[in-house]
Amino acid sequence: MGSRNGWKERAACWESEDPGFFPQGRGRLASNAAKRMNERYCQYCPVRQECAEFGVMVAHGDPGVYAGLTQDERRRLRRRVLAKQRDGVSLV
Repeated sequence: MGSRNGWKERAACWESEDPGFFPQGRGRLASNAAKRMNERYCQYCPVRQECAEFGVMVAHGDPGVYAGLTQDERRRLRRRVLAKQRDGVSLV
């Protein structure tokens, strides 16, 4: 079995040094950068689901784009996921 984060090596962006993954600022600026990264890398990435789960549950506080989601978007999703877990709602 591979490492827990072995999916990262299969990501479309794995060797990219594109500065768009770490936009400066928040709000609209970050959202526009995430949209560009999504169109360029994330949209058809074979590990987008794993990246989204990692970004929401582990890297929610990290700046940058995960699965086409900004830091603010990942934080909002995390709050919703945790609220559903607290309420006993199955996520599967």
